[in-house]
Amino acid sequence: MENINQEAPRRRPVRRKKTKWQIFKEAYLPTVILAVTAILIIWFIIGGAVRRNRPETPTEPSAPSTEATNLASRYQEQVNDLLEQAAAAAENYDYEDAVTILSSFEGNMADFPALQSAYEEYVTIVNEMVVWNDPGKIPTLSMHMLIADPELAYNDKQYGSSYQKNFITTDQFRDILDQLYANDCVLVDLMDVYDEMYDESTGKIVYVPRELLLPAGKQPILLVQTQVNYYEYMLSGAKDNLPDGFASKLCVDENGVFYNEMPLSDGNIVTGAYDMVPILEQFIEDNPMFSYHGARAILAVSGYEGLFGYRVTSSMSAEDLAAEEEAAARLCAALQDAGYRIGCYTYSNIDYGKQGASAIQEDLQKWNDKILPMLGEYGCNILVYAREADIADKDATYSGSKFNVMYNAGYRFFLGANSESYSQIGDQYVRHDRLCITGEYLTKYPERFEGLFDPFALTVQ
Repeated sequence: MENINQEAPRRRPVRRKKTKWQIFKEAYLPTVILAVTAILIIWFIIGGAVRRNRPETPTEPSAPSTEATNLASRYQEQVNDLLEQAAAAAENYDYEDAVTILSSFEGNMADFPALQSAYEEYVTIVNEMVVWNDPGKIPTLSMHMLIADPELAYNDKQYGSSYQKNFITTDQFRDILDQLYANDCVLVDLMDVYDEMYDESTGKIVYVPRELLLPAGKQPILLVQTQVNYYEYMLSGAKDNLPDGFASKLCVDENGVFYNEMPLSDGNIVTGAYDMVPILEQFIEDNPMFSYHGARAILAVSGYEGLFGYRVTSSMSAEDLAAEEEAAARLCAALQDAGYRIGCYTYSNIDYGKQGASAIQEDLQKWNDKILPMLGEYGCNILVYAREADIADKDATYSGSKFNVMYNAGYRFFLGANSESYSQIGDQYVRHDRLCITGEYLTKYPERFEGLFDPFALTVQ
């Protein structure tokens, strides 16, 4: 019998056959990994070299920051403001102020071409400014009231020939202004030419030439209008009872705008620019560089028929006279505030050269009593000789009883008439002669106005 506890023989384990993947992992994968790694390394090295040698592609600039935008905007606003201020100063011939204004810019001026250009322009002008300190080289152009309607004026049977000889028209005056401006003339004030100074040694006021600075090429001039009275015989005619083509009054509205009244043949009265003041105002508004520091003309008036068309010396009721005086005073204040100077043309439109000291004193006393109060705080120290007169020959020093009468009446500037520009500064007075513009002188003495305007290029009436 067999022994049932006998140990059974062990089975030999069976080894499984390897799959293709296992064979690949063991035999080829490490080599593949090493090869790929090597390729990547080589590619990275080559790519870096290529990138280093490749030209950079420009990129779009990044948008400015909000802070930078605000700063540029603020600078531009300042630039615009400074340019505006500087231009206003330059229009008034204050070029040094214009340079100072632009120099206050807080940023880099080179970043703003318009600012840089304006600054350089003003600096150049300042460096080339010319000093005028010889009043005798500053022409003073003088004319009477202007003829607004030549047909009416020249056809007047009694005064037509006199008007044509002694007056010019509004059209001719406009032509003269155009030519003066084209020829670089600049209107200046009497006190731009002369300076008042206190002499401590004598305790008196003396006069000296003022240094007037203008850009190179500019010619300073003075303007005078005489007999700005609008006489009654011009308004109704001496014999034909028709107006003679002149304005009848100078007025100012509530906005400070000057205008004239003028009667027509049909009895109506029109308003407009029919004499020097409104015409000059419009011209300066259109051409501000024509006026140096706001200069205007000297307006010389007589007194025996009032002034500027206001009959303050005529016989009328106390109420009407008060209204006329008030209107005249208001106009005079507006004129002087605008830059005009009002002078005395003698009270009676007489030749002081042919009058004695007592007659001059009586005449000036009337003017000072009846006309001077209309001028208010501005007063009057300018005497414009009527009828192209003078109390002394050219170059003669003022002295004697005639001069003492005029000096004691308050006059310091004496404007005569001459064939050329002339100035004399004496002891406490100034003589400054005018070039009178009349219809006769324009054709008879055109050389007097050479370099200023061409008389033969004016409107022919």
